[in-house]
Amino acid sequence: MPEARETVSRYRWVIMGVLWTAFIVVYAYRLSIGPLAPFIKEDLLLTSTQIGAIISAASFGYMMGIFPAGWATDRIGVRWVLAIGELIGGIAMLAMFMSSSYTWALIIMTIAGFGGGCLMPATTQGVMVWFPVNERATVMGLKQTSVNIGGIATAMILPVIALALGWYYAFLFLGILAIIIGTVSFLLYKEPPAPEVTIPAD
Repeated sequence: MPEARETVSRYRWVIMGVLWTAFIVVYAYRLSIGPLAPFIKEDLLLTSTQIGAIISAASFGYMMGIFPAGWATDRIGVRWVLAIGELIGGIAMLAMFMSSSYTWALIIMTIAGFGGGCLMPATTQGVMVWFPVNERATVMGLKQTSVNIGGIATAMILPVIALALGWYYAFLFLGILAIIIGTVSFLLYKEPPAPEVTIPAD
């Protein structure tokens, strides 16, 4: 039994890796418009105000997704909400690959934001159920570093793809990545084992 407990103890860091990676991808596509703005503006003939509205659409969708995702996480569990959120975001990014108008960009980025919003309650719940009380704040802080890493990676990688292939392909890259990470999250995430129940002796 001590060996089983040790295996669970080690696996919680695999869970941490799953949650951390999933959140990186969320912020990669949520923050994708800024680094690609010069390319999108030129190609779709948009104003800076319109670019700002597209960025806001992603934030609006994120806000709209958080509450229902929290409700869903409480009922169907972290694993499914992680996968569904990444799938919604991934499909939205693939749709951005084919987007050719301001209106569609607004709609698609709102949907992408909604998918991203699913990850906040799901990853938070994952930390709460897998880590003991004396580790949760530390692990939550570690998880939140993914926000900055997602933004940094987005700013570094997406313009390079846009320069080499076009801005559409940056969204293709993000869409494929989100779906892959969502699939891996679904496969690797497990609910923690129920605590042992000690039956008092008569």
